Amino acid sequence: MIDLKEKYGKRYRVTLDESWDVERNRKAEDRPWYDEILGSRGWCYLQNRIVLAVEMKNRVFNAYEHKMPFPYSHVRVGDETQKLLVNEEHIDKAISFIRPKRRRQLTDEQKSKLSERLAKFRFRAAVE
Repeated sequence: MIDLKEKYGKRYRVTLDESWDVERNRKAEDRPWYDEILGSRGWCYLQNRIVLAVEMKNRVFNAYEHKMPFPYSHVRVGDETQKLLVNEEHIDKAISFIRPKRRRQLTDEQKSKLSERLAKFRFRAAVE
């Protein structure tokens, strides 16, 4: 099974679907089914264990329909969005196509400056 958070979490922002907060009987092993990667051209999530679903607005799909860098199968054509399915071997190309939001990468110098600046806001126990 593909775990988006484990495989792509260091490079891209992997968020949880909004329904994760609503459902009450969720387990830790169900989390990969709620992971999604948001991008400027669309978003993607797991369809099943080896297939990734990529959704994008119709205007984006129409603009890039003949230039898609990955093979896909068309599943749904909606009023506003298109849903494409991508096999496991082409997931990297599909994720890079949607232009996902990157995680912020701090250098060691930036980390030290940030920790110095935020030191006064760190938690301190009231009783010592």
